[in-house]
Formats: sequence, C-alpha cells, structure tokens
Amino acid sequence: MGCEQCQGLGKGGKIVKMGAIIILDATPEPINEIIRRPARALNPCTLTPVWWSDETTMEGSPELTPVQFVDMLCDMNDCEPETEFNRVLFDYVDVKP
Repeated sequence: MGCEQCQGLGKGGKIVKMGAIIILDATPEPINEIIRRPARALNPCTLTPVWWSDETTMEGSPELTPVQFVDMLCDMNDCEPETEFNRVLFDYVDVKP
C-alpha cells in the first residue's frame, strides 16, 4: 500500500493512503542523475524502452527543472547532489473487491 508520508507524522497525524501499488524497480542512484538523464524511456509494465517520461513529473514536481529538483531535495535532506537515494519505480494496482 503506497502512502504519502509514513514517517515523521506529528501527534495525531494521519497516514494518507495512495492505493495498492506494485514495485517495478528499486535502484540506488545519486540525486543528480536526474540532471544527467532528465527523461527515461521505459514501459512501466516491462521496463522495456517504449515511451519517454520526464523525471521531475514522475517525482511529482512537474513545475521544477531537474536542477531545481536536485536543489530542493538536497535542501530538504541536508545532503549533496552526489548522495545516493533509493529510486523506486512503481505502478498502481487496480484492486477489485
């Protein structure tokens, strides 16, 4: 189950569920990889090259350039652009009752 925030909730904070997801890929990579490769060609179901996706849009910040996104992430996490983060590619699962 994906959620918006699961850690660091203040007292009385509520978890906001995004829905059932399936993890397609999880890889460590430096934050600034998004600057070197601002778009990826892949099919989210098979991870084979099919269509291009803008990385900042996939990260939920389509209004930011890759450089702005790296600056924001580094400011928020007190880290350097070369710091490795785990990048998780997921897709939503259509769950029928």
